[in-house]
Amino acid sequence: MPTDKKLNSDRDKYYELFENATIGISITDHHGLLLDLNQAIITMTGYSREELLKMKVSQLIHPDDLEKSRLYFDSIIQKGYRDTYRGRMLRKNGEVIWVDVHPEIMKGNNDKISETRYYIQDITDLVKAQKAQIEHDKTLRILEEQDLYGVAIIQDGKFKYLNQVVASMYESSIEDIISMKPYEYREKIHPDDIPIFIEKFSERKLSKTKNQAIHMQYRLKLSDGKNKWLDQYFKPIVYEGKKAYFATAIDISERITREKEIEKAFYGIVTALSITAGLRDPYTAGHQSRVADLSRAIAIKMNLTKEKVDIIRWAAKIHDLGKITIPAEILTKPSKLLDAEFNLIKGHAATGYDILKDIEFPWPIADIVHQHHERIDGTGYPCRLVDSAILLESKIIAVADTVEAMTTDRPYRPGLGIDKALDEIQKNQGYDKTVVGACMEVFRDGFKFKGASNN
Repeated sequence: MPTDKKLNSDRDKYYELFENATIGISITDHHGLLLDLNQAIITMTGYSREELLKMKVSQLIHPDDLEKSRLYFDSIIQKGYRDTYRGRMLRKNGEVIWVDVHPEIMKGNNDKISETRYYIQDITDLVKAQKAQIEHDKTLRILEEQDLYGVAIIQDGKFKYLNQVVASMYESSIEDIISMKPYEYREKIHPDDIPIFIEKFSERKLSKTKNQAIHMQYRLKLSDGKNKWLDQYFKPIVYEGKKAYFATAIDISERITREKEIEKAFYGIVTALSITAGLRDPYTAGHQSRVADLSRAIAIKMNLTKEKVDIIRWAAKIHDLGKITIPAEILTKPSKLLDAEFNLIKGHAATGYDILKDIEFPWPIADIVHQHHERIDGTGYPCRLVDSAILLESKIIAVADTVEAMTTDRPYRPGLGIDKALDEIQKNQGYDKTVVGACMEVFRDGFKFKGASNN
């Protein structure tokens, strides 16, 4: 017969195992009152042992699961039901956790239930992962069923997953693309666009973008010799435990074609307006063209988008359009202008705006022309706007306009030279310093005006 010492030793070992178990263990009487519980239950619920021992099990159950849990616990008591229960519990701080509960019924000598032991496992992470997988599968099904966006997962330079849209873009099958080597994809890309990939996925670029999506537009070569334009995003993800990219792509070939048609029509309008201004005053035509060249160079130096660069160049080509209403004898007057004559010339910015404002350009060309004589310190005209109220495009044209006007010959004086022109834009507080800095760099790089008599 075991001695008291042996019984105490066994009890201590049992309690140590009970207390240090990694899953929660609770013991209740037949009324559902907690009799004992281990540390894992305390950690799981956030309550202290003292608080828990004063509670009923039902107080830990999520309100929406109370009826389900009641039926389950009744079935344990009445029928000895032992299947696992899965439901939600509420922690002390209100946080919801998912648990699996495995019951064990203990009966006394009279075959009546003396207590029930519950082995409780926190499966919150598992449930979240399962829900995420369900959502993932649902999303993939949706992406596979739609026929607009190409979707792919790319890892180590190879396609791990793609939908039929991507396969169609590459004029191939899903199976063939997945089996391709990285260099085979490269052969599909237009050679002029390969540098875009090299730059976007360089270590230097990736270290700056970190986990941000990478965006690019490029061309695929088609079997008929034509090109397909794609607009594509690459989002860094973790796929099967390794870094990968979730890519989405859409065919923008039709949009690119329309944009080129609009651009061609727009350039035709700008050219016609520029020629119209030049018919009254040959100097104005050459001046506008040279200002457009310098404005474009400054915009490129400032790393503006291609669209911005083009808008600035076009607006600069017609920035003096309003001068067509000024008498030629004033524009070409070889002597100093009278105040009234100068005021008339100053009106050309507003006149240019009035001519352009009703033409439906897709960009604010009229406003750019209107503001090209404004200065950031409020000393410009016609509206005496200050810094942030002036369009960046107008600030760039203002600097280019001044440099060209001072550098080249005017009807009333010979050109003053590039040094004086650059000195003026640096000293004058009316010019944007960032634009001035870019202009200085452009000339340090060797920029020269085309067709100017004095560079």
